[in-house]
Amino acid sequence: MHEKFSSRSLVYVSVILLLTGCKKNEPPPVGPTPPQPTDTNWVTHSQLDIPWPGLANSAWPMVNHDPQHTGRSPYRGPQQGKVDWLFNAGFIIYTTPVIDQDGTVYFGSFNRYFYAVTPSGSLKWQSYGGGSDSSPLIASDGSIYCFGGGASQVYTYVYSYDRNGNLNWQFIVDEYESYSSLAISKDGQTIYLAAAHLFALGKDGTLRWKLLPDSTDKCHYSLAISPDGATLYVPGFKALYAVDTSGTLRWKFHGPNTDVHGPTSNPAVDNDGNIYVGVVPDQVYSFSPSGAVRWQRGGINWGPEFPGPVIGRDGTIYITGRALYAMDYAGKLKWKIDMSLMSQCVPAIDIDGTLYFGRSTEKSNAADSINFMAVNPNGTVRFQMSLRSPDGTIPDIDSNPSISSDGKIYVGSDYPHGFHLYKIK
Repeated sequence: MHEKFSSRSLVYVSVILLLTGCKKNEPPPVGPTPPQPTDTNWVTHSQLDIPWPGLANSAWPMVNHDPQHTGRSPYRGPQQGKVDWLFNAGFIIYTTPVIDQDGTVYFGSFNRYFYAVTPSGSLKWQSYGGGSDSSPLIASDGSIYCFGGGASQVYTYVYSYDRNGNLNWQFIVDEYESYSSLAISKDGQTIYLAAAHLFALGKDGTLRWKLLPDSTDKCHYSLAISPDGATLYVPGFKALYAVDTSGTLRWKFHGPNTDVHGPTSNPAVDNDGNIYVGVVPDQVYSFSPSGAVRWQRGGINWGPEFPGPVIGRDGTIYITGRALYAMDYAGKLKWKIDMSLMSQCVPAIDIDGTLYFGRSTEKSNAADSINFMAVNPNGTVRFQMSLRSPDGTIPDIDSNPSISSDGKIYVGSDYPHGFHLYKIK
């Protein structure tokens, strides 16, 4: 069984059993900077934001910001490294908070509740349905889509809400609760989800088609979409699948060990349509749109999780694991920061190129309480923080952060006692 599923399921059950039976912190001193390599002849390739009319025109409308999973924001992120406020969701938060045009923040919790919170930290509305490991998505017409559990403990659902929390529709997904977040077509008419099968739903909640690209595999993490909107790049446990918008398989790539696992991270796509994805056990690959291998790099210490890559404005590829890695456009390692403890976060990149991400902490070592970092594009640490729960415990930060238009970060927390959404300034 996939390690992420096992560990999170154990946390989920443990906290359920517990349930049934803010202090602001100054950032600690900045840590050491990584050694700077002598070779600085890096390959760059300028990246531009890709218009996507189907998405809300907001600061952070979906997981990893956009359907290409670039992780890039057009805004500057926090400069102070201080907590503005925290909101108690009552249960652990793995999802990426998404942000509407008016600054409302939407996210799910593992208690199966879905929340809308104002920029000041007050509850706008909540609904029992849509809380899970999956991140929501905001469409250009204002509809909010999410995937997760509901009243039935057997099925998961895709939900559509309006901005006031009214349920538009729900679609039963007769599959396991995967870690996939939703994607939307360029014209906003089709919603995509990878949850064992690949699902394509109309914006009215009707099934258009579903596909299992390989009968021996399951679609798993969040899919990315090509810049022209014509191809879906879908990660499975054993392969990466390229599928067109009619549900036809175009190509697939198996990892080096086809008997165990293949690609197993969220893919990211650059302006030219090149794809980047993590591959078991320690690889990152780049493919051309036709599926040809552009380059591969080994030696990536992922840990038990496989956070997906993000793409800087100069074409640099960033990946977290037990280190933060920066690779140039041709796959050459620029630098890395060893973190000893892993990060399951996919970083958010601000307009200056600063990377923001959470990490796990060592619960038995109070001195090692750093669970959120901001790193400059040259690999130096801008600031690092200890985000604490009100009871003083230091939770893991495994939620992918999002950047608001006023330069704040929203990020969720999980075990232990990490029932909170943080706003960082």
